[in-house]
Amino acid sequence: MTAPTVDLARREGVELVRTGRWETMTGSWTPTAEDIAAAVDAQSCPAIRKPVVKLGHTDARFAVGDGEPALGWFENLRATDGGSTLVGDQVTLPWLHSVQAAAYPSRSIEGNYNHRCGAGHVHKFVLTAVALLGVTPPAVKTIRNLNDLPGMLGVAASDPDVPEGAERVQVTIMARRRAEDFDEGSTKRDAGGRFSRVDTNDGPEGRGASSGGSRTAGGSGSSGSSSGSAGGSSPKPAAPLKDSLKIGDRIQLRDGETLAGGAQVDGTEGVVKVAVVDSPTGRRLHIGLNPPEVDDGDDDLDSDAAESDDDSDDDEVSEPWSGNQDEWTTVLDETGIGALHAALPQMLDMGRQGAEHQKSLEKRGSDLEKRERALINSQYPGLNAAGKKELQKIDVRSADVSSRLNQEQERAQRRIEELRPEDRQRVARAEPGEARGAYREAYLAAHPGEEKTATTYSFLYAQGLEKQGALSAERQALEARRSELTGDPQPLTPEAQAELAEVRDAIRRNDGEIGDFLDESYLTDGVVSGEWGDLVYQAVMTDSGPRYSLSLRPPGAPADWEPDDGSAAVDFNNTALKKLGALLDKVVGSSSVQAAAEVHTGAMVALIPTPEDAARLAVGGGEPAEQLHVTLAYLGEAADLGVAGQQDVIDAVSAAANGLPVIEAEAFAPALFNPGDASDRDPCAVLLLSGEWLDIVHSLVAGALYDAPMPDQHRPWIPHLTARYADGVDALAALAERVGPVRFDRLRIAFAGQTLDIPLIGSAGPDEPLDEAEAVAAAAGSGKSLKSWWLHGPGLKKWKSWTDLYKHLRTKVDPAFAKRIASEWFHERYGYWPGDKRNRKVAAAAEPTILPAAEPDPSTPEEDMVSTLHADLRARLGLADDADEQAMLTALDALKSKADSPQPTPEMVAASAAATDKAEKAEAANQVMKEELAKVRDELNTIKASAAQTVKASFFDGLLATGRLKPADRATWEDRYDRDSEMVTDILGGRGEGSEVPVMASGHTGPAEPDADTLDSEYEQLVSAVDAPTRKAA
Repeated sequence: MTAPTVDLARREGVELVRTGRWETMTGSWTPTAEDIAAAVDAQSCPAIRKPVVKLGHTDARFAVGDGEPALGWFENLRATDGGSTLVGDQVTLPWLHSVQAAAYPSRSIEGNYNHRCGAGHVHKFVLTAVALLGVTPPAVKTIRNLNDLPGMLGVAASDPDVPEGAERVQVTIMARRRAEDFDEGSTKRDAGGRFSRVDTNDGPEGRGASSGGSRTAGGSGSSGSSSGSAGGSSPKPAAPLKDSLKIGDRIQLRDGETLAGGAQVDGTEGVVKVAVVDSPTGRRLHIGLNPPEVDDGDDDLDSDAAESDDDSDDDEVSEPWSGNQDEWTTVLDETGIGALHAALPQMLDMGRQGAEHQKSLEKRGSDLEKRERALINSQYPGLNAAGKKELQKIDVRSADVSSRLNQEQERAQRRIEELRPEDRQRVARAEPGEARGAYREAYLAAHPGEEKTATTYSFLYAQGLEKQGALSAERQALEARRSELTGDPQPLTPEAQAELAEVRDAIRRNDGEIGDFLDESYLTDGVVSGEWGDLVYQAVMTDSGPRYSLSLRPPGAPADWEPDDGSAAVDFNNTALKKLGALLDKVVGSSSVQAAAEVHTGAMVALIPTPEDAARLAVGGGEPAEQLHVTLAYLGEAADLGVAGQQDVIDAVSAAANGLPVIEAEAFAPALFNPGDASDRDPCAVLLLSGEWLDIVHSLVAGALYDAPMPDQHRPWIPHLTARYADGVDALAALAERVGPVRFDRLRIAFAGQTLDIPLIGSAGPDEPLDEAEAVAAAAGSGKSLKSWWLHGPGLKKWKSWTDLYKHLRTKVDPAFAKRIASEWFHERYGYWPGDKRNRKVAAAAEPTILPAAEPDPSTPEEDMVSTLHADLRARLGLADDADEQAMLTALDALKSKADSPQPTPEMVAASAAATDKAEKAEAANQVMKEELAKVRDELNTIKASAAQTVKASFFDGLLATGRLKPADRATWEDRYDRDSEMVTDILGGRGEGSEVPVMASGHTGPAEPDADTLDSEYEQLVSAVDAPTRKAA
C-alpha cells in the first residue's frame, strides 16, 4: 500500500539569525556575518541535512534525542541585509502552518560549530534545527515574529497585539554525539514551564567538543550543551561551566539564586568540588575539599540485598556531594573568590622561587664537592685526568659499600639479639657454612614452636653473612686499587688542610640547609574567609618539589589551627593547581593563572620557523606564533650564566652556526608529551619533526656548548615543536591538520626575556631555476642557493671528488663546516661516504676499443670521479695539479731510491754515537733507580708486616687479659683475623670483660690456686663464727 500524499505548506523568507550580541543561558552569543555565511555554505555539502523544524528545544513526551519527530525543514538558506541576517524558506505540515502564528510565534535555532560531516568536511558553523517557541521569546529578539507575516506580505495584520512573555529563552548550539547527529537531551522544562539544565555527560561528546575547536552559542568554549531560561532582571551571566557533578537536584539555593555550573579538580591527594551560584548580590562559590566518595551500591545490588540493608546505619553510606553546609564545604562570596583567585598565582610563583632556591643550593653543593675533590687530588700530582676520575668513582663506591656493610652488620646483630644470651656468642662464632643451622637451632630454643619463623630468620641471617663477606672483599679490592692509584700521597700544606676542613664543613652546612629547606619549609600561606569556614592555603617545599594545599578551618577554630589527617584538605602539584586556577578563571572571567604566574627566566638555543610557517602552525589556545621554536639546548636559568657566560654562549653558537643553510624539516605527526606527569612537567601537544639537518644542527650546538655549565638535557633528543600546553588527546586534533614541510630560517639564543636571532643561509629546492644573480650568490657562498648550486645546479659540474668539492666550499664557508657539508653532499650524490671503498659502486669494464697502431691514443686517463688519492699524492710530492700517473710514479721511485741507500753525513754519525752513549747511561741510571725502589719497597713491606703483627698480637693479648677470649681459641681467631680483620675486631671487641674466662683481682685468668695462708685464714674465720656464741654465753 502506498503512503498517502501530504501537501506541505511553505513560508518563504523566514528570519532565523541576526548579527549582534544576545544573552543566552551560557552567558551570551555573538553571531557574526562569517557565521551566517558558513551556515549558508554548509548547505551545499551533500552530507549536511536541511535544518529540521521541531516544537521547542526538547519535548518530554518523546525519547531524548531520537524519538522526537521533525515537523518540517528549512531550505534555501541565504544571507540578506548585507550578510547580517540569515533567512530561509520553511516547509511544514499544513496544520502547523495554520496555527504557527498564534501558538508558536517565535523561533530559536540549534547548530554546531566546527561540525565534521559524514564526508569528512569540517564546517565552521552548521544550522541543524529550528525550534518553534510559544510562551517564551527567542534569544535573538530582533528577528520578526510570524505575527508580522501580513506586514511582510504587504497586508494588514488581523491582531498585531501579541504579548511577549517576561522570560527569555536560551538559544543553544549543541555539541554533536555523532558525525550527523546532535545531543537533544541537555534540557527539560521545570514546573513553571521554563527550560533548565540536565546532565549531558553520560554519552560521548561530539568531535566539535574539544577545548580547542568547539564552542557553544554562548561563546564559552565548553563542550557541553544547554538550554533553559532565566529571570527578566538577569544576574551576572553564568559561567561557562557544565554541571558535571549533577548537583542541580541536591544543592539548596536561596531565593533569587540560580546554579551556574559545577565541576571538580583532582589534586595529587584529594579532590576539589565546586558549585558556582549566581545570586542577586553577586557570584558565590560553594567549594568542597575532599568530601567523602560517592557510594553507588544500589545500582549493583539485587532486591534481596537491598532489603537486607534497610536496617543498616545510614551513616555508613556516603551521599554525593551536594554543595550544602557540612564539615567539608564552605562558601566564598565575590571578595573571597577574588582573594583565592589572586592567591593561586602567588603560590605558583613562590613554588617557582622555591625550586630555584633548591637548584642554587644543589649547585653550591656540587661546586663545594668539586673543590673538595680538587684538594684531595692535589695530594697525587702524578695522577692524570683518567686516574682522578677513577679515584673519585672508587671513593664514591667505597662509601656506598661501607654503608651497606654497616647495615648488614646491624641486621645480623638484630638477628643475634633474637636469641638467648647464652647462645649468641656460639652462633656469632659459627663458620659461614654452619651459621644457618646454628641460628635455626638457637632460635627454636628461644622461641619454641616457631618453625616457619626460624627457617626464615636463619636463611636471612646466613644470607646477610654472605653479603658481609662479599662487601668486605669488595671494599678491600677498592682500597687496594686506591693504593695503586695514589701510591705515596704528597702531604697537603697547612693552608690546603685548613681549606679542606672549611670546604667539608661548608658541605655539611649546605647539606643540612638543603635537608631543612626540603623538610616542608613554608614558602607562603594565607587565609580566605568563608561563610561556613575559612580556606587556609599553603605552599611548602619538599624533596619532590613544591607542594600546595587547601584546607578548611572550621568556624571558631583558633588562629594557629593546623590541619590533621581528619581535616578537609587537598594537596596539589604545579599541574593540578594550574587546573584549579583555570577553573577559577572561568568563574571570575580573567586571564589564566598559568599565564599570570609564568615568567621567562630560563635560557635556551632554538630553531625558529619562518613567519609563514609559524602562522600556519599556531593553534587556537596554544603558543603564539612568534613563540614557536624547536629547542636545541636548554641552558638552565639565565641568571646563573652571568654576563660573561652568556657572551661565551653567544660566541660559541655563532661560530657553530656560521654558514648553516635554512633547515628543511618535515612535521610528520602530532604527539602528547607528559600526559598526567607525576614529576610536575606540564603536559603539552607537540609536532614531531624529521630531517637530517635537524640532527646535524643539534650536534653542532651540543659540541659548541660542551664546556658550558648546562643542566642535564633530555635524552634521547626528540626534535619537536610545542604548539600547545594541554592534557588529553583532544589537544591533538588541530595539530593533525598542520603536518607537512617546515622551514627554519633563524637560530635563536634566548636569555630570560632577551633574544638574539642568527639568520641562516637560504637554500632553493633542486627543481627551482636560478637566475644569474642567484647563481653568482650561490657560487660565492651567500644567498639562498648554496646546496642547490653545488649539488643540483651548475656547480655540480665543477666537482667529482670530495677533495674538489671541499676546495670550492672552504673558500665560501668555515673550513670545518665545509668538511662536514662536503661529506654530506658527497654521500647524497654517490650513495656512500668518502673513503669507504667497501660500498663503492664500481662500473663494469667496457669492451676495449682497438685504435690504429699509427695513431696515438687521443684520450687522456680520466681520474676516478670518487678518488682523492691522486690529488693527495700530487700535493705531497710537490707536483702540479695536472701531473699524470707516470710523473707521480717517477717521483715515488726517486724517493724510494734515496730511502734504500742513505748516505749518512759525519754530523749524522756523530749524533748517532752521542745518542747511543746517552741511551746507555740513561739505562744504567734507570737500572740503579729500579734497584733502589725495589729495596725501599721491600723495607716498607717488612715494616708494614711487622706493624700489622704487632697490632694483631696486642689485640689478642688484650682479649686474653680481659677475659674476652679463651687461650685455646686464640689460634682459631688469629686465622680468622688474617682473613677479615675488621669483622673479627667488631665481633671480639664487642664482648664484655670476663665473658669467656673469669678474671681474678690479681689479673690472672682462670681459677686462682689457693695457698696455705689462704686456707688457714679461712679456717680461722669459720672457727671464730662457731665459737662466738659460746664465748658470749660464757
